[in-house]
Amino acid sequence: MKKFVYLVFIFAATALQAQITVTKHDGTPITDNQVITVTSTAFNQAALEYYVHNNGATSTRVLIECTGMTNADGTGFELCFGNECLAAVAVGEIYPSAPVTIPAGGSNGNFDHFYNSNPGNGQIMDFVFRFYQVDLGGNEVGNSITFTYRYNPNLAVNSFTALQAMGVQLQSTTITNALDLTITKTMQLELVDVNGKTLRNSTLTTGEQSIDVSQLSAGVYVAKFSTTDGASSSIKVLKN
Repeated sequence: MKKFVYLVFIFAATALQAQITVTKHDGTPITDNQVITVTSTAFNQAALEYYVHNNGATSTRVLIECTGMTNADGTGFELCFGNECLAAVAVGEIYPSAPVTIPAGGSNGNFDHFYNSNPGNGQIMDFVFRFYQVDLGGNEVGNSITFTYRYNPNLAVNSFTALQAMGVQLQSTTITNALDLTITKTMQLELVDVNGKTLRNSTLTTGEQSIDVSQLSAGVYVAKFSTTDGASSSIKVLKN
């Protein structure tokens, strides 16, 4: 009988450990091991505003650990959580200086976010963070959620208007076998996939052009145009 009571007590104590979930402000879940990609360093496009939700029956204390970076040193990366807003992050560091207490059934405030303002050197930059919970003694409890904030400048895109001003007229951004366009000046075309890998690099001369894409798999690609005088523009195309 004592053994039965002891097991019930352990089960109850475990059930009381708060379970957290994380979402964007629009309610989209941020799941464990997810990669969230931004293509700009402008705040209104690159800021990842988030809520940490406490789904447990008791309050919980939450921290964020920076667990890794690729092609970045953390300068220019803003992390806001609780009452602290930091202008840089570092691998192995934990934020904020004191855990943020989230009540049962509640969430954190409206101003917390991740935001990279550092354009780097044109490479893809990854920042890996982990949300986790601690008890009053600082021991980790409950579940944790790890995700990657990725800045990919290779996927930055402009509008048709920007392309036209540069001298590029696309027939359509939905393509099947060829990318058809008209060029008013000599320029370079680079076609990249969603991971930033260059698949095609061509010099385009003035006039009508038809770029064969029949060998590419169906999916989203980015067509990047650049001229010898330094102008550049890009746009997403969908290959059927």
